[in-house]
Amino acid sequence: MVEKGHGAGLLLRRTIRENERLRKWFDIITIADLIPAEHRQSGLEHYYRKDKGWNDIEKAWAEDEFAVQIPPRSTSTPARRASMATRSRTCTSDKHAIQINKTSRNSVLFMTNIGTTRGSLAYLTKVLLQIADELEERNAGMEREDKLMHIDKLRDLKDLEKYPPLPDFSSFHTSFQGQPGVPGGDIRSAYFLAYKEERCRYVKLEPALAELRNGQPLVSASFVIPYPPGFPVLVPGQVINKEIIDFLIAIDVKEIHGYRPELGLRVFTDAAMGRQKTGTAMGGMRVISPTTKGSSSTKKKRS
Repeated sequence: MVEKGHGAGLLLRRTIRENERLRKWFDIITIADLIPAEHRQSGLEHYYRKDKGWNDIEKAWAEDEFAVQIPPRSTSTPARRASMATRSRTCTSDKHAIQINKTSRNSVLFMTNIGTTRGSLAYLTKVLLQIADELEERNAGMEREDKLMHIDKLRDLKDLEKYPPLPDFSSFHTSFQGQPGVPGGDIRSAYFLAYKEERCRYVKLEPALAELRNGQPLVSASFVIPYPPGFPVLVPGQVINKEIIDFLIAIDVKEIHGYRPELGLRVFTDAAMGRQKTGTAMGGMRVISPTTKGSSSTKKKRS
């Protein structure tokens, strides 16, 4: 069953590569797009060739420093000649009932699995051909100025140099430093501290920059995960800095888990941070400092 799922992914790639109508509007991300040449000792740029099939995969896995897991997840189809990632998701999901796994600024990601049939692949191919025909019809009806504006948009989509690199991890706030001898920070405490809404507030990105300029510390109360790249730029308890805010302002993606643009970033209040400095929130419980004086019952709880 797993082998059939892999075969479905390979078949989808081959169909898009060899169908002229699809090839004009869609392309498959190759290993040359993903892996720098110095890490591809085999010299291969594609795992598939029409005359040899998929046999080059074995050569790449044997010789290259990095290889790509082709089936089934890497059946990623960037629409390089059309600004249509959002369009594809809306069209395939709402109009044709096809679930797309993920989209980026200029790509869509389809996944095959052990439940994928040849019939479902044929249906997906039919839908992609229909989208290609719609794009042909739309472009044929464009005036000269419309075409120039459209070309500018496409260049903007492909110009990744203008976007800032993924920011490095800043640091954990002093309230969430790890235990002595334990590297990293205490994400667990920060995560559970944010359970109560009164301990948190929201700040939008531009006002956040102003607060940082005024020396106001901002500490994330949640995970913030843009896709792409699909892993956190902020975790609970992490200090928010200017580089992180600049990155979130610059990226042009719709999926940012843990962030609501109408509200902003979820951060801890000053009162919550003050509370955290005197104790640790573990599932809503406060651990009393051993130096705190109290009654015998308090001492018993500490012990």
